[in-house]
Amino acid sequence: MKQVLTLLSLCLLFWCGCKKVDDHAAQVADQPWFSEQYTQFTGSRLAPINWTYPSSLIVGDTATLVGKLFPTRTGTVISVGNVPIKIIDTAQLTPRYTTYSEQGQIDAVRFVVTREMGAGDNRPVTVTANGVTVYGPSVSIKLIGGSSLRTDTTLWVDQLAQWTPDNLSDYQKKNYNLIRSVHTDMFGNIYFDNQLSIQSFRNGNFTTILKAGDALKDSKNSSFSIKYILGSTITFTGDVLYFTTETTEDVPEAAQNYIFRLCKMDLASKTITTINRTLVTQNATTAETNTILQGEISQLKIVAMRLNTDVNNNLYYTNYYAPEVASGNHARWYNYVGGNFSGQVGQEPINGIIMVSKMDPAGQVRGIMSWKQWFPSIGIPVSTGYYSLDPSGKFLYGYYSSNWISYNGIQYNIPEDDQGVTLKSNQTQFAYHSYETNPEYKMTGTFAAFGVSPASTVLNNNIQLANGTTLIRQSHILECYDIPSQSTYTYAGVEAGINQTISEQNQTTGLAKWVDFSGVSLIGQDKSGALYFFRGNKADNPPIFYKLYPKKQ
Repeated sequence: MKQVLTLLSLCLLFWCGCKKVDDHAAQVADQPWFSEQYTQFTGSRLAPINWTYPSSLIVGDTATLVGKLFPTRTGTVISVGNVPIKIIDTAQLTPRYTTYSEQGQIDAVRFVVTREMGAGDNRPVTVTANGVTVYGPSVSIKLIGGSSLRTDTTLWVDQLAQWTPDNLSDYQKKNYNLIRSVHTDMFGNIYFDNQLSIQSFRNGNFTTILKAGDALKDSKNSSFSIKYILGSTITFTGDVLYFTTETTEDVPEAAQNYIFRLCKMDLASKTITTINRTLVTQNATTAETNTILQGEISQLKIVAMRLNTDVNNNLYYTNYYAPEVASGNHARWYNYVGGNFSGQVGQEPINGIIMVSKMDPAGQVRGIMSWKQWFPSIGIPVSTGYYSLDPSGKFLYGYYSSNWISYNGIQYNIPEDDQGVTLKSNQTQFAYHSYETNPEYKMTGTFAAFGVSPASTVLNNNIQLANGTTLIRQSHILECYDIPSQSTYTYAGVEAGINQTISEQNQTTGLAKWVDFSGVSLIGQDKSGALYFFRGNKADNPPIFYKLYPKKQ
């Protein structure tokens, strides 16, 4: 009997041990994890595969994660930057490791990197499956493919197209520039505007999106017609167009007021939403008090120009609203909005508010910088409504001048809501890094001075690149300034072309070293880092668009 009890006890212990092993095996089998590397040459529809866990992602790109991820199991959530990914494709792969028992297949998932995942370093990557959350190595998310901070000798310039409007004589009569503001989206599509229209250049074709005289109806069934275009911008993803316009409306208040609207258009559906509608009194008799310039966008007094967006869906603009005054009719102010001096690069409304502002995705507005020449306003003191925006949404640069000839750059840190460095025109010194090996073309001198002219009659002589550097057209070349390290190098062109004319540097296309960049207007970058610019901006010299990009031989 004793032997029987012992045997039963042993059996019970063996059964319990087996159950614990089975439970542990099931627990291990249900444990999610990320792979760091995977290689497979045959046996899968995805083969050959040579995959490594990504350390850096670019917004808009399609990325892949591999591991035990359980993508089809209910409750599984895979997140990047604390945002659940939208899986566009999955596959099962044979595990590439050796065990004593047969192992299940592992998973590959593909997804599109979105701006909601956040641009910056150390973005978290997690998978939650079967009640367990596991962290993968963090990743860096970039708005645009980065380039090394040195001259790229493979840069090449292609001519894209020239734009000439059908109604060219209308621009000639008013001396309008053909381009007053211009932007590019992540795909390299170009959007630009002037006093009479908003245009796009996509897939090799120009298209008129809106023009003066168009009769429109917004999402709330409010009707208006475009009198003049004051500005526009496109989101980096290319799906939403913001624009501002002076309108003609069949309403009683139109008799005594100029009417302005700030709108956004969904380009897929063509639905227009009015974000703000503001009246400017033509002949006031009393001075306006308590002008509201910050807060919920629909409640503010806004005449918006110089529109821009960043990757975080913030909208930036300069507010040129003209408050009521007891002794004036705003005729001088309106001259720069819809009168004799409107539609020209380098001009901006005077005798009104001049305040650079930011609207967040929730519609809340705050002042960042302002010129307090005529009316009190909000923000860091500057002396123009022109500004330059870092597309990643980290920095904005305004300009201050005491003589209207040279301008200091005033840096504003957007996330920290704080003023940064001041770059003194032609005084702040940057260490020059030369990468030219031929002494004939080499930049002579160790330091280069920082200098910009925002109110130039040539549009966009400087822009912020996605890697945080400042690109400036200087003489015959494009010069790149890294502000944190106070260093600079030649981005494109002959190094010595910064202060002299090099006879061989006389091309408009081809190898960028030999392209003369004199007088070009900078636009921006697409997601690959390619740079777009144009030449010409008048009726007698219509704009030609170009693309600057690395071309491997």
